[in-house]
Formats: sequence, structure tokens, C-alpha cells
Amino acid sequence: MIKFLIEGPLEHVIADKDITKIAVQTESASEPEGGVATDGLARQWRHIFESQFQVFFASHCDWIRTNISTNYHEWPEVWNFARVVRNAITHGGTININSENAPTVEWRGVVYNHTKFGTPIETELAVGDLFFLMLDMDQELDDLGAPLTPFTR
Repeated sequence: MIKFLIEGPLEHVIADKDITKIAVQTESASEPEGGVATDGLARQWRHIFESQFQVFFASHCDWIRTNISTNYHEWPEVWNFARVVRNAITHGGTININSENAPTVEWRGVVYNHTKFGTPIETELAVGDLFFLMLDMDQELDDLGAPLTPFTR
């Protein structure tokens, strides 16, 4: 699980300054030392990232359907995984694969299939994971030769 630390951006927001960049750093899975746990802020931060994830997915999904396939089984692996995540976000935050025949999707060791039906995505995907998932989706678009869009550049 990738944790997304918000100290710098949050300080800018409190000071009424624009956030012009966010530095991303990955560390071991151990808990960071110090800090304050704020469940309310964490929920709001997650809602913001989930909304951005849905916008990113929707803004490129038509290109995938037109240039790859309307059959999501033929989509690139990262995009098929993202489709399951997007569906979970849209439908209450839980995995919504209820058919035993639905293919398993996997990304960076996170696996979803019908046995995970009803599992909250936040148990396996942190906000930072959504950020890195979008980066992987964007890289896949680049690899496929998708045109640049104002949203991604």
C-alpha cells in the first residue's frame, strides 16, 4: 500500500497558497513516525482523489473503447483493473464483481475477482495507490499512442 503524505500541500491550502506541485516519495510499508491521524481529513482527501480518478478514467475510456476494443476483456491489464476500481468507487466503494465467470484483474499485487465482492477498495488501495494507478494508466496510453489531452498534459 502506498501512502500519500499531505503535509506540504495541506500547509499551502491553510496558507491560502496555490499548490503548484506535489512531490511523491515511496517508503517501506511501516507506519511513519509522528504525525496526527485525522480520519475526517483522510476521508475528504480520499473523496477528492476518487473523484479525480473517475474523471481521468472517463476522459480516456472512449479512446480505449474506440482504439482497443469495446470488450473490456481485451483492454490492457492496467485499464481493466482501473475499470473495476472505477466501478467500485461509483457503487459505494466496494468491489462489484459478482459473476464467477468474470476474469480476475490484477495491478501491483492487488487482485480482484468475484471472491472479493463487497470488499471495500480502501482495504487494499490507499489514496497514493490511486495516484500511481493513474500514472500507470497514463503510461499505458502513451505506450498505445493515444493523443495527448489537456487533462493529462
